[in-house]
Parts: sequence; structure tokens; C-alpha cells
Amino acid sequence: MRNISGMAIWPPAARALAIGVVAALVLAGTAMGEVSREGLVGEWHFDGDAKDSSGNRNDRMIHGVKK
Repeated sequence: MRNISGMAIWPPAARALAIGVVAALVLAGTAMGEVSREGLVGEWHFDGDAKDSSGNRNDRMIHGVKK
């Protein structure tokens, strides 16, 4: 990066990389979609307990956590 008259001038490769990173972050935040539950063994939401919400009764216990 060069500094000309107080303005930062980025080389084209750095500019393209920065634009690519921003685009990837935006797309990652909007890429949520339907997920197949076929073959699901367990699903834990980490919302205070370790109960399996898949219906397969793979409940677990959390150890070493103080409330």
C-alpha cells in the first residue's frame, strides 16, 4: 500500500483480495438453507442442556460447568 497525499493506494491484487473476502463473508451469512435430516444421529442446540432434539434419544450430560 502506498500513501499519496494522505490517501492510501492499494495495489490491484490487494484490492481484489479485500473485495473477495468481503463478498465471501456476505455470502456466508446468507447461505443458510434447508438441511436434510435423513441419517441424522443426533442434534444438540447447546442452549443450556445436552438433550438430543433429533428424536433419537442421544441425550448427554454436561460435566464441569458451573451455573
